[in-house]
Amino acid sequence: MKKQLLTIGTVMLVLFFTFSCSKDADAPVVPAKAKWTTYTATNGLLNNAIGNITIDALGNKWIGYNNVGGITKFDGTNWTSNVSSGLLKYGVYSLAIDTHGNIWTGNHGLMKYDGLNWIDFSDPKHLSDYVIQAIAIDAKGMVWCGTTLGVGRFDGTTWTYYSQLQNLAVYAIVIDAKGIMWFGTYQGVYTYDGTTWTSYTVSQSGLASNIVMKIAIDANGIKWFGTDNGISKYDGTTWTTYRDPEITRNAITSIAIDKQGAKWFGSEGGLRKYNDIAWTNYNTKDGLANNYVTAIAVDGDGNKWIGTNGGGISYLKE
Repeated sequence: MKKQLLTIGTVMLVLFFTFSCSKDADAPVVPAKAKWTTYTATNGLLNNAIGNITIDALGNKWIGYNNVGGITKFDGTNWTSNVSSGLLKYGVYSLAIDTHGNIWTGNHGLMKYDGLNWIDFSDPKHLSDYVIQAIAIDAKGMVWCGTTLGVGRFDGTTWTYYSQLQNLAVYAIVIDAKGIMWFGTYQGVYTYDGTTWTSYTVSQSGLASNIVMKIAIDANGIKWFGTDNGISKYDGTTWTTYRDPEITRNAITSIAIDKQGAKWFGSEGGLRKYNDIAWTNYNTKDGLANNYVTAIAVDGDGNKWIGTNGGGISYLKE
């Protein structure tokens, strides 16, 4: 009898562990969800209408605003703001960081913030003529400014202007690995290699629209153009255009590329991600602070910092 009870007990014990192990093995694997955090004026921003976000070599986030003349620094713990009482009182339309860590800001002029002081480098001859909408700094430290009336280059002392883009609104400037300048304008894309200018427009290329608001270059040297009517990719030979069925997502306001090569596009209708295979859309239902995205920056850990027009900043940790 004892032997029978022992046998039955052993069988039940085996069945219990078998059932338990099978239950764990068959449990569905739930992928980790993206985590969203929203930062607003309550947390330390000067304003919830974000214009620009850029990240320095130390990982500090620098934020410019659409209608506040100052910048905010976030080191991951503390928020520190510095407000200019000068030219930037109407907002920061462009923002860039040089190799020395200086912050360059554009509006109705060009100013540099060295961490302590604002220094005005505006061209007095053109101060009231244009607005600086884009800033890029080349390998020689030259500061290139895209304005509502063309392109100016500042070498630390002297301003130089280029007649090829005179009276043409320039919205974006990027520099590729060969040092070639790429300009997004109201009338297509222009390149400048230091000697020759080349233009790309809808009529003689595969560009989605002549109004090119943003440009980004991926690790393979492929150029991505955000226009007011879709996204264009140019690999040096072939043009490819992408459009979304939702028209508001075709007005591209910002572009960023992460370490995995995924492209992130901000628009007036939300945030889009493209991994070269599939598209993923994000909006307020997913956790985005506001569907009008104005800026995207990717930090060293691959996290996305997304500026919006009215909702502050959305921090996305995938």
